Amino acid sequence: MKSNIGAYTTELEFTCSLRHENVVKLKEVQLTANGEIDLVLEIPFIFSMKNHLSTFHKFEENLVALYTYQILKGLKYIHDKQIIHRNLKCSNILMNGQGLIKISDYGT
Repeated sequence: MKSNIGAYTTELEFTCSLRHENVVKLKEVQLTANGEIDLVLEIPFIFSMKNHLSTFHKFEENLVALYTYQILKGLKYIHDKQIIHRNLKCSNILMNGQGLIKISDYGT
């Protein structure tokens, strides 16, 4: 994405300050030599909910409750910070092998 980083500085600094166990962390913002902005994200997760559903086709009720709870905690956190997700879908919900959920692609 080519852009003037100055126009996005406040938003990117704010986004870098977000810290929640169910929200993917923006770790760093870099301006490349050709004027593009590179975002360095925390991505310690091995698959998206979309991948998981395509493999297993459904979730057991106890997993639905666990995943829904974590998604709602993450959404509450970003809503409390005045961020609206606008693109919540299975491919933007990341999971690890231990059942931890993180919301990604939440507004930058």
